Amino acid sequence: MKKTLSFLLAFTLILGTLFITACSSEKKKKDAEVDEKNLSFSTIADLKSSGTTYEFIDNNRGIEDDMIVCTVKKDASGDLTIPAKYKDSDVIALISEDQKNTSVTSISLEDGVQFIENCFSESSDALTSLTLSDSATGIYHSFNNAAALTEVNFPADVKEIDDAFNADAALKSITTNGYIHTIISSFRDDAALATVTIGGSIQKIDGSFDKCGVTSLVFTENIHGIFKSFNACPALASVTMDQITGPFFTSFNKCDSLKELTYKQGGEMINKSFNDNKLLEKVDFGSGIGNIAGSFKNCPKYQLPDTPAEG
Repeated sequence: MKKTLSFLLAFTLILGTLFITACSSEKKKKDAEVDEKNLSFSTIADLKSSGTTYEFIDNNRGIEDDMIVCTVKKDASGDLTIPAKYKDSDVIALISEDQKNTSVTSISLEDGVQFIENCFSESSDALTSLTLSDSATGIYHSFNNAAALTEVNFPADVKEIDDAFNADAALKSITTNGYIHTIISSFRDDAALATVTIGGSIQKIDGSFDKCGVTSLVFTENIHGIFKSFNACPALASVTMDQITGPFFTSFNKCDSLKELTYKQGGEMINKSFNDNKLLEKVDFGSGIGNIAGSFKNCPKYQLPDTPAEG
């Protein structure tokens, strides 16, 4: 009996040792997978001490000093995977040392990385693919003049896009999902951007999508306001709004191909918008617009009714 117990005890100890060794090896393997050749890591506290201000720190709650920021090194190249963990701490954001990069070909964020800021904010000549994590929340001052990037799919958690994806010569399509709070100063001068799919509601679009190549727009969910956007889009032929609860200010002017505008449920105001559209000939206000001021001027094929339909 004693021999049996001794054998079982010894066997248990051996299994335990093997298990610990395997776990240790697995951890070392996972640690080795972190691309420290191209990426470096620092804490939020380190970032604060540098004196540089960041929107994702200043404007968002839930940021703790021990969380990790991943930095793309100056000489980084190839395909980059941004890990959600580094030495057991959460990686919360991605930034880059050099705002001009000619060698990084793709970036993929693991689920957990929420913010991108000051990442290739001036140019990224080689970047062809950007895969955002499902937890991505905000993108600030990033991916401008990305000459090779062709499409971006924004997951449902993205709430803010600010000064991003401007003058991206190859960008052909974007898709948004879920509720976006703001798109500000983004997607401007994207001449190839023909497909803009808004898959959810938006609080505000401001100073965005000017001089882009979009051919048609369908807003299927609630739009709360569009300001200084979608101007001088030469290929935009039709705009359909299913539900607008807010105003338009200085938007959709000088769109040389715009022929048709449809409001299924009207908004509160159209101000200084839809001017200088030489082909605009069909406008359906649906349930009506609360107020129209300084709009639909210099549209030779369309005359604004004296009393638009009211809901």
